[in-house]
Amino acid sequence: MPAALCLPATAAAATSRVLLIYSNGRLLPASIEVDRGVRQVLGAPTDRTIAVHDEFLDAPLFSGPAHADRFARYLVDKYEDKAPDVIVAIGPEALAFLIGRDRGLFPQAQVVHLGVEPSSLRSLGPLPPRFAGATVSHDFVRTAEQALRWHPKAKRLLIVTGASARDREWEARLRDESRRFEGRVGVEFLSGLPTRDVLARLRGLGTNDLVYTPGYFQDGDGVIAVPVGTARAMAAASTAPVYAPYYLGTGVVGGYMHDYESVGRNAAQTARKLIEGAAPAALAASAAEPVGLQLDWRQLQRWKIDADSVPADAVVRFRERTFFEENKLAVVMTFVIITVQFASIAWLLAERRRRQSAELAVAQQRHELTQVSRRAMTAELMGAIAHEINQPLSAILSNADAAELGLKAGPVSPELLSEIMADIHHDAIRASEVVKSLRSLYARGTVQGEPVDLNAMLAKVESFLRVECKRRGVSVEVVGSAEAVVVVVGRIETQQVLINLVLNAMDAVDGQPDDRRQVKVTLQTQGGTAVVVVSDRGPGIAPEHLPRLFEPFFTTKANGMGLGLSISRRMIEAYEGTLSAANGREGGAVFRIVLPLMPGSDHAPAQPG
Repeated sequence: MPAALCLPATAAAATSRVLLIYSNGRLLPASIEVDRGVRQVLGAPTDRTIAVHDEFLDAPLFSGPAHADRFARYLVDKYEDKAPDVIVAIGPEALAFLIGRDRGLFPQAQVVHLGVEPSSLRSLGPLPPRFAGATVSHDFVRTAEQALRWHPKAKRLLIVTGASARDREWEARLRDESRRFEGRVGVEFLSGLPTRDVLARLRGLGTNDLVYTPGYFQDGDGVIAVPVGTARAMAAASTAPVYAPYYLGTGVVGGYMHDYESVGRNAAQTARKLIEGAAPAALAASAAEPVGLQLDWRQLQRWKIDADSVPADAVVRFRERTFFEENKLAVVMTFVIITVQFASIAWLLAERRRRQSAELAVAQQRHELTQVSRRAMTAELMGAIAHEINQPLSAILSNADAAELGLKAGPVSPELLSEIMADIHHDAIRASEVVKSLRSLYARGTVQGEPVDLNAMLAKVESFLRVECKRRGVSVEVVGSAEAVVVVVGRIETQQVLINLVLNAMDAVDGQPDDRRQVKVTLQTQGGTAVVVVSDRGPGIAPEHLPRLFEPFFTTKANGMGLGLSISRRMIEAYEGTLSAANGREGGAVFRIVLPLMPGSDHAPAQPG
């Protein structure tokens, strides 16, 4: 049944028709790839509707003048009211069919050919003026040269062809081209034999043999075949490597061949140019499609072909993924976490030595929190994750050690190795899940909090920083609310945010005159929310810095990391609050935290019943 592809078009757009005529059946791999490439191009947006139809000569199952005449009448009747503007002839039989009916079959249509060998094109004579296209040339010589480089001990090259007219064309060409290997390797043809005899011969090959085959359409018993099927059967039976100009994935090693999807795209580009008004004479009538080395990775492994000897421009398909490729993310993240773990441990040891030199334990704790807020919040989180990930990493290492010891001790059962690899895979997934916890600071989602009285928290923060204020000579005034102000937040996170803001304010007034070394913290309620304002009398925030103040790693401090404000905002937003910054009317910076009051508290709005 013909397939049609109709593209969207404007109301005034014209309809163009493209008829694809295939030489062989629809299930031939080359036919499927050509169809895919053609529709990729003709399916692209255009100013007209393009209808695509396809028909199949089904050679060599159906052939001869009578079949061609019946097929021509069928096309004329079927497309009487839908005559094609462009016909794409796919393969030599389809091209010969159209040349033989140049004047009687859709004489107004332009013709594009593809998949035709130069020798076949020459045998058909000069192309009519309305014909254009590109040839294909399957490079047997380069394929055989490459095979001999990989198998230098080869003494015999067997070439297998069939009994149909198309198969005999292949045989004649290969006999001619194989002469250049005289004196290097013995060449033997298995041509026109019954399939059972071909397979029996291939089963008896030795280590010094090579096989090349284009497949065949008919065997010596007259049985019609599909070339891809015969190639698959030969590759399965052969005890020597099989090379071919097609059929990658059937068991052949590969060869210099065409990408028929690309061939289809090129032909469709030519068809589109003809639809748009280009003349066939202006298009290349004898251009050659590029050919490249394509290989099956599994067959390279089977025949012990060194991967390093594969040319850099070769296309290698069906490559088996390594353990690293299968688990790339987990392996990379594990490496990152281990690296961060060692860096964190080293940093924490240095911090410990520095803290031990402090005179007072309380001052040591204050200093640690200050440093975490300013420079090391991320490192501390990484350290926690590294600790949690130790278990799966240890399990992975233990399993790897067990596998290595087992392999050194002697043969190991596949079941045991499979069980070890399954354990490693499971522990790698566990490690990956631990890593995801690092993203929680930056991901929006549901978080758990607890009721907290902000008055009490501010009092605790004031007490905690009292010694630091005295040391710096900064006055910190905390003005709380007359009544309890209860919000639902993470106690530790919110306390850390307040400490961070106050310490930043103290930094801002450092170096100011004594009458401006002041920081003020106020708490009040407004419309169902709690509002905490931290203000200072420092120089304020430069206007160009305000938009970027909460960006990660943005800082104006010489020794800052630029993470404190970014993480603080994330913490407040996790509890449906906001953290903003502005310059005060009388100078200095003003940071404002707004959090919803806990439902049911004295200042919270009543919940709907």
